[in-house]
Amino acid sequence: MTFTERESDYLGVSFLATLADTTRLQVQPNDIPGDDGEDDLYDDEHPDVSVLLLITSPAAAEPLNIELSTVGGLTRLRPTRS
Repeated sequence: MTFTERESDYLGVSFLATLADTTRLQVQPNDIPGDDGEDDLYDDEHPDVSVLLLITSPAAAEPLNIELSTVGGLTRLRPTRS
């Protein structure tokens, strides 16, 4: 898959890949630009995590979750669907 660099005022610099089934994988820093000139946390429940992999999937992500579980250093913080 190919990631493209994106930049936004809200999220800062991130990288996005979209799969054939429209699943989106976005890699971004947890620190994002704040309105007051200071960085805010995208996910304030995990302040110790510096980089996030956000997955948005139109279907159950179990096959992708299984694949990602083999990648060293990744920690699943919460499911993408409840």
